[in-house]
Amino acid sequence: MRGRDISLIVASALLLTGGCDGSASEIGKRSQPQSARSPTAAEPTVHGPDALHLAMPSATDLPVGYEILVNCQAPQDPSCEMGTSPGIYNVLTASSQPGTDNWGLADSIYVVAVSFATSRAATDFVAEFHQTTERDFTGTIDVKARTDGETGIVPGERGTGSLSSFSMGGWHGNLATKTTRLTDTTGKTSPRGVHATITASSGRSILTFSSVQWTGHRDVATATEEVRTLFGDYLERLAS
Repeated sequence: MRGRDISLIVASALLLTGGCDGSASEIGKRSQPQSARSPTAAEPTVHGPDALHLAMPSATDLPVGYEILVNCQAPQDPSCEMGTSPGIYNVLTASSQPGTDNWGLADSIYVVAVSFATSRAATDFVAEFHQTTERDFTGTIDVKARTDGETGIVPGERGTGSLSSFSMGGWHGNLATKTTRLTDTTGKTSPRGVHATITASSGRSILTFSSVQWTGHRDVATATEEVRTLFGDYLERLAS
């Protein structure tokens, strides 16, 4: 399916770094509303994969205390194993020191920048992401913990989420936010986590910025401001 492997990354960011079952393999089938552009609208700038890669954040572009764990480009980089999704894409993950409680959760930032062959592929991806997010991550979230024969316990999740439109610098898409706690099979819960993810397209490219915060008693507004700032800084580097 179009964008399936990239969708798994984005869904895992929304799903507390993959702790829950987000049904990413069922990402939707409806067309993207904002793909119907005015015939007189200016054609978006085409950003090649190398330009997208060069604009990825460096350690100094991230909040204090974050360490870059992954920064790769696929399919050129064999260490960046992203399956068979179309397009050329860049992936960056960064994390702070994990908490000292039994859950050991760490604040994390995820960035995905993808160059597709066509604008339609990019807008379709954003539409698919919108549909699965609207279905699975808005309103009340209540996913039961479960056991898995290969990985052991897969945590559940309880909380609330919302989805809104997003636009910045000619990029258009969605902002997904949520406040949740992980749960185990005995009913124990993790510290509160707040999450904000921007997924937007421009021309043949998509960008996803996600902030997952477990420490410092932060709120959704803080996580949202973090991803908006990171997104804006990325666009400045991309334009330079």
